[in-house]
Amino acid sequence: MPVNDQVTCASCGFLAARAKREGERRPHAGYFEVESEDRAAPCAEFPMVPGETNAQHTGELVCFCGAADLQREITELAVAQRPNDAAREVVQKSRSCASWGHYRPGLDPRQLHMELSTEALEADRREFHTKLSQWEQKQTEREQRQSRQLTKAAIILASIIGLCQIIASILAMSKDSIGFGWFKLVYQLISRMISSGS
Repeated sequence: MPVNDQVTCASCGFLAARAKREGERRPHAGYFEVESEDRAAPCAEFPMVPGETNAQHTGELVCFCGAADLQREITELAVAQRPNDAAREVVQKSRSCASWGHYRPGLDPRQLHMELSTEALEADRREFHTKLSQWEQKQTEREQRQSRQLTKAAIILASIIGLCQIIASILAMSKDSIGFGWFKLVYQLISRMISSGS
């Protein structure tokens, strides 16, 4: 996968919100879309009602692909500044990332991953179809070339066989046959023409 240089998590569709752990467990599983307003002004922690639940939980920002440990980066920066400023700096920091995917409003990270996978599969299918068409065209051209070569070979072989039959017929003629007389006459005529030309 190509590395995207100078991108930010704020512009990536894989920036996700999830419920923060409470003790040993996470109260709700899943990754959720971080909307445009929250991308512009991210918070280290925020209240959220994940999925179909009706309970509010504390949320945190994460990378759906795991390309960056956003919570570790935010925690490290939060030692020297306010947590929300640390979150803003981490989310808006330019970085190189092979997993970056352009944010599409309305798609959570899982949906974006599915859509990008579908687009990649479609691109692969189109490329395969193009290569298959090119291969079929080359095969057709090769078959036509071979067919022409076989036709030429068959004509040459038939000509050789025909010539051999003519020679065999001439050699098999008796001296008193009409064909032998004509052949003798043609031979004498050609001999005279050659001798008169030299």
